[in-house]
Amino acid sequence: DAEEERDDVQRQVEAISDIEEIISEYETARGTYNDLMTMYASTYQLNENVRMCIDELENKIPSGVYITGFSSTNSGFSVPAVAASYEDMAEFMIQLKEIPCIQDAYIGGYSKSVDENTGEMTFTFSVTAKYVDNNPYVLDEGIEGDADAEASDAETSDAEETTEAE
Repeated sequence: DAEEERDDVQRQVEAISDIEEIISEYETARGTYNDLMTMYASTYQLNENVRMCIDELENKIPSGVYITGFSSTNSGFSVPAVAASYEDMAEFMIQLKEIPCIQDAYIGGYSKSVDENTGEMTFTFSVTAKYVDNNPYVLDEGIEGDADAEASDAETSDAEETTEAE
């Protein structure tokens, strides 16, 4: 009976022995992924939001506003523009504040001019805005599924409960 039971256990062990290989491959892949994401996170710049910002500007700009330039830095951008009316200028600001990659948009200053020939009024202004830091690749030490981090969190939680009980 003992030999049969031993043989049965041995067969069960052999049936699941490839799990160690799968776990090893998973840990290797996870390590490679974490290395790549760490590298990307360290090179991420806020001005990577420029593409989204330009796409959104094209969709949201009022018909009475004409952008005459665009400059971008790592932290934000500046847009000189001309508006046909004060309302168009205000609408442009409202639309800018709805773009998800932008925060703190403001008009640095504006001037009003009247064309002597046509009597048409225009507003020349400059908008400055900051990019939102929405880097999806910033890695936390407690990556989801990381057993060591979860165990560490559990130990910390237990230690805090013990301290409170004392």
